Formats: sequence, C-alpha cells, structure tokens
Amino acid sequence: MIQRRACLQSLGALAAAVVWPAAAQTDFPSRPIRVLLPFAAGGAPDILARLITQAVTQQNAAYNFVIDNRPGGNGIIATDATAKAAADGYTLLYTTGSHTINSHVYKKIPYDIAKDFVAVTQVRTAPGVVLVVNPALPAKNLQEFLSLARAGKVAYGSPGVGNTLHLPGELLNMMAGAKMLHVPYKGAAPALNAVISGEIQAAFLSVTAALPPMKANQVRALAVSSPARLPGLPDVPTIAEAGVPGYEIDGGWQGFFAPAGTPADVVKKLSQQLAGAIRSPEIQQRILSDASVPVGNTSAEFEKFVAADAERVGKIVKSVGISID
Repeated sequence: MIQRRACLQSLGALAAAVVWPAAAQTDFPSRPIRVLLPFAAGGAPDILARLITQAVTQQNAAYNFVIDNRPGGNGIIATDATAKAAADGYTLLYTTGSHTINSHVYKKIPYDIAKDFVAVTQVRTAPGVVLVVNPALPAKNLQEFLSLARAGKVAYGSPGVGNTLHLPGELLNMMAGAKMLHVPYKGAAPALNAVISGEIQAAFLSVTAALPPMKANQVRALAVSSPARLPGLPDVPTIAEAGVPGYEIDGGWQGFFAPAGTPADVVKKLSQQLAGAIRSPEIQQRILSDASVPVGNTSAEFEKFVAADAERVGKIVKSVGISID
C-alpha cells in the first residue's frame, strides 16, 4: 500500500510537471513585455513602436510593454541581445529593413536572421525615399545633379553604412556612373542638418523627414526612389523617369520579432494583438501619413516577406560592393 501510494504521488508530480508549461503559456502574458529597439528615443521607429504597443494595452490591459532603446552598431547590439534572450515571449525586437541588410553587409555578425528569430508581424513598408539637396546646389533636376555627381562634386549623408538610406545612393552611383561620396552620420536627423547647413550636398530621406524642410525651403527634392510617384509628392519624379531607367529601391520596412524557439501559441497571441493595433484607424492613419503602407500580417506571412527581402537586398549589396569586416 505504501509503495502504491508513493507511486501515485510520483505520477501526480510528473503530471503536474507536464501540465505546468502549458498552463504558463495559457496565462501569457503574466508580466510586462520588453521591446528592444536599435534606435534612439524620439526617432520615427521609436515613436511608431510606442504608439502600437500603447494601442495594444488600451485594447487588452493584460499586455504591458516596456520600450528598451539600445542604439548603436547599426542595429546589431539590440538585435543580438534579442537573439540571446529567453524564448518565452517576454522579449521582442522592433526593427527595420537594416535587419536583412546587415546580414549581407557585415562579414561577421553574432546571429543568424533565419535561425535565431521568429517573425511576429510586419508593421509597415515604405515604397521609396526622397533625394534632397541643399538649395544652393546648382542642380534643379536629377540630370543636372548627376552631372555634378559624375564629376565627384557631391557628398551625401546617411545614418550609417548599409542602412536603408545608404543603399539608394550606392545603387545610384552604380547605375548612373556617379561618384558620390558617402558620409555616415549617427542618424537621419544629423544627416539632414548637414544638408541644410551645406556641409554635404545631398541625402536620401523618408517622406516624413523630408517634407518639413522642403516646405521651409531648406532642401530641394529632386526625385524619389520608388517605382511610381509618391502620393505626398506628386510633382517629384521617380529616379527612373528622371533619367536612370530601371532604378528602383524601396524605403524599407518595420516589424516585430521574437527569439527563435518562442512557443508558437505565444507568437500567435503576440501577432494577433500587435496586428490588431496596427489595423486600428489611428495607427493606420499615422502610417499612411508617413507615405507608407500599413501591414499587420501573420507570423508566417512576415517570415515569407523577410526571406524574400533578404534575398533581394543581398543582390543589391553584392552589386554595389558594400562590405564590412
């Protein structure tokens, strides 16, 4: 009888051990979720990430988020920290197209974007970026600009090597035979200020960043990198129609990731909550006002997008010859 009772107790303990993880996942979330951002506070990705996570909390009080800004290393620092975090759903990464670009630009990177992460949901995608110049530059259109660029008289700035605002310039150099000098800055805002001050002649910017200085006549827009003219800039031609046939590069994307191994049901819950917030009228309007397209897709759909984007940007990085040891 004693042996039988001990056996039953052991079986009960084993059953409890088996049931406990499932119960823990069912109770998700039971504490705040940390969202790592590879960007400084106040930037466009930071603002949108905060708006989305706040909207989730408003819709479902069980979800609380803590934004953890970890800029530096062109996004690698925050991304690596996410890859090494516990795969329990309580650590997420909010990043941009630099996620796929870095995997091709850097010869050595401490993580594998295909193996160390699971996509949660894509937030937005931007059709293109805007080429702006200092108003004093004697170039009223793209062809005049390219004449100066081919003569080595143009320097353009971006937030760093290999990001979504650097690649458009290198692609233009390659396709148009230009010789623009790339000058990396610590963010898009410093690069813009350098154009305004005349320290450099040009920069590729998001529509959101470009519009205010355009309206203030601090910069002049020459062309957009998208395949078609952008709704917010109907009078600005595409680079392709302005004289570089076949030129096309988007303005990047943003989205949420979790460490690989995060339980599928937790990823599904996070995806549903975040995508629901992205589809809210307020967030939709905010994204559309940035000349971007709202997404809010499933984990599987975002995974497929990331794989395709990694292949696409890999070809661009290889063709323009960007590489960092």
